[in-house]
Amino acid sequence: VMLTHRNLVAGVRQATAGLQPTEDDVVLALAPFAHVMGFVVTLGTALAAGARVVTIPRFEPDGLLAAVERHGVTMLIVPPPVMRLLARHPGALSSVELIVTGGAPVGAELQSAVAQRFPQAVVGQGWGLTETTACATVPDRERGTVPGSAGRVAASTELRVSAEGEMLVRGPQTMAGYLGRPDATAEMVDPDGWVHTGDLGRVDADGNVFVV
Repeated sequence: VMLTHRNLVAGVRQATAGLQPTEDDVVLALAPFAHVMGFVVTLGTALAAGARVVTIPRFEPDGLLAAVERHGVTMLIVPPPVMRLLARHPGALSSVELIVTGGAPVGAELQSAVAQRFPQAVVGQGWGLTETTACATVPDRERGTVPGSAGRVAASTELRVSAEGEMLVRGPQTMAGYLGRPDATAEMVDPDGWVHTGDLGRVDADGNVFVV
């Protein structure tokens, strides 16, 4: 997937609008920086805000949770399997203020379980693809997301749901294309610039996006 500097800047700004990181935040970097979640959502937003980034060499449950405690992590951006770990974690993790997950939908029950386990933290989800530079929808730092929802459409982004239920996205974060694969690019991005995500979803009356 070819992402331009413009795509990356747009993605960082879109994620920042939702996550609202500050120089006082400590962000745990779990997703690899070679992955769009790790590079844009975790690293890019944190460095743009002047926040501190704590890296860990690999995913290992005890080590991850120990790093959160040791460094006073305030922001956790994790894949869905870690949400299951957090829902069962017996500790306090009192420094954590925001827990965000993405990469696959998390059901309302699991999201609510994590929120109940860490009442001091805001819990939310985001949704996007590498082809949309990570961000299509984003959570809100103050409110998180409605349980089971992937948040609301990112800034400067259009989203529409086709008659078949597929979600289409258009915005400044849309990829430049697949390297050396013009036919595949044409299949993914139509002449009007809409990315055909292949994900089915719906949008409620309040603008909350649900990936189904």
